[in-house]
Amino acid sequence: MVEQLPTVLVTGASGFIAGHVIQELLQHGYVVRGTVRDVTRAQKLPHLNALATEFPGHGVPETSAMGTAAGRTRGARPP
Repeated sequence: MVEQLPTVLVTGASGFIAGHVIQELLQHGYVVRGTVRDVTRAQKLPHLNALATEFPGHGVPETSAMGTAAGRTRGARPP
């Protein structure tokens, strides 16, 4: 049985550097949850959607409002 790595929260996921960080985390088997400031700015999200397709089950694509801090961090833990 393969051990599941922890969920990692990446804030500012639509940013250039965060996109590369997310890709590295996914390539190493982490589950990634990302936050973005404005989900209505679709032009900043294609790379995240592509990663979600490339690594099914390793990301938590959410296009709703960020909600509470507890909701954003659910399942993520510090290293």
